[in-house]
Amino acid sequence: MVRRDFPLPRGTFPDFTASAAEHQDCKEFSTKLLAHTVHEFERFAYEENGVVSNRRWKQKTTKNDIGLYRERDGGSMGMVLADNLHRFIEKQELFSPTAATLIPPTLLLVGTRQGYVENAMSTLVTLTQDELALVVRFLHGEVADCGVLHTMEGPSPTKPFHFLGYKFFVTESVSDARIIKRRHSVYLEYTGLTRSRTGEVLGYHIMQSVALPQFPDLSTRNSVCAMTSMRFVYRQKAEGLVEIFMLGCIDVAGWLIKPMAQMVVEDVTFGMTRVLDCSETKRLTQMACEFQRRKHDIRRGRRPARQESFGDGSSCSVCQTERKSMFRSTKVAPCLICGHSACPRCRANKQIFVSSSDGLLGKLVKVPVCSRCTMTANISYYEQQLRTQQKSSSGEEMAFQPMQLSDRIDPEGSLSFSDSTEWACVMAVPTSCMRGNTS
Repeated sequence: MVRRDFPLPRGTFPDFTASAAEHQDCKEFSTKLLAHTVHEFERFAYEENGVVSNRRWKQKTTKNDIGLYRERDGGSMGMVLADNLHRFIEKQELFSPTAATLIPPTLLLVGTRQGYVENAMSTLVTLTQDELALVVRFLHGEVADCGVLHTMEGPSPTKPFHFLGYKFFVTESVSDARIIKRRHSVYLEYTGLTRSRTGEVLGYHIMQSVALPQFPDLSTRNSVCAMTSMRFVYRQKAEGLVEIFMLGCIDVAGWLIKPMAQMVVEDVTFGMTRVLDCSETKRLTQMACEFQRRKHDIRRGRRPARQESFGDGSSCSVCQTERKSMFRSTKVAPCLICGHSACPRCRANKQIFVSSSDGLLGKLVKVPVCSRCTMTANISYYEQQLRTQQKSSSGEEMAFQPMQLSDRIDPEGSLSFSDSTEWACVMAVPTSCMRGNTS
């Protein structure tokens, strides 16, 4: 039997639990990275009035109101930061990749995207395999593997966006992996909220390569370790508009020719800015799972049926358009998220994440979603939590519950797929309606 390189067999994974001393070092190390990033953001936003200095930065490319720049005085910023982190580098082998990720010329990314800071942060907090697989798949496309190795600090009701821990992911090769090898990254992740010197609330997301000695050597699996340092800050610039600021460096290593290496770096960097788009997909997936759990509990008698009617499917639940009129028929289809019928004007195909049979990876599929559910998925995280808490007080979903798609309910109500079968969500929806595709 031919061995599959990825996903890695989880049964052979060692223990990645951090000691108390390692935990404290990771906390202090991440805090210093955050302080430097916030300081540079304040310089850009307040002292330079949001204008990128041509003396310090050379523009590389732009995409959708977001610009990517490269430091002109190569390595000057990273050298200073590396000196400040020298104590950690000497003390812990864990931080040995730091110099390689900070000394090369720093990349600067700035721009805006539609959405809310809290929605971006809620999306980035990935505690389970399913959540991480969803986000990595959405941001980076085809991935060979990913995983949460160890959580040192997780979110709480008062700090819902807080996370400190180890993760990894492996990107799929654009060609035969024996020719152009995969790239993998083992990193320390730190997320949460902080405040600027003017009192503005900022979201932050730090991904810094680390050397975990117990992590397996993947060279025999045609994968090369990429060195990564990406430090993001998110600011609510206006209602429904988020400013993104990033400092970082990505060394994809290996024998990639320079143009191809640059393309990979740009794809990864710009891919990370899609986190605000990903928030809709993550929330719709959560809503679909909640809907299936409610149906399952009602069938099992664990929950009283709510006083709501899905109708007979003859009219749109949003605009009340009848299925048939005198001159033409209107195709009404059920929304996968809530079960109510919706006409073509009041529904659209949206992506949700479907877990794989082994619970490790998964795939994004397009399903019909009514406009009401789409609007609900895009409201502010805080408004979502308020609604969830109101439901919780009446015995429904609890707030701050991690998404666990792999906890399958039954063949009727599961969101899963088999490697040997067609893509499908086993629900009362025709398969033809789906398109595979301050902490």
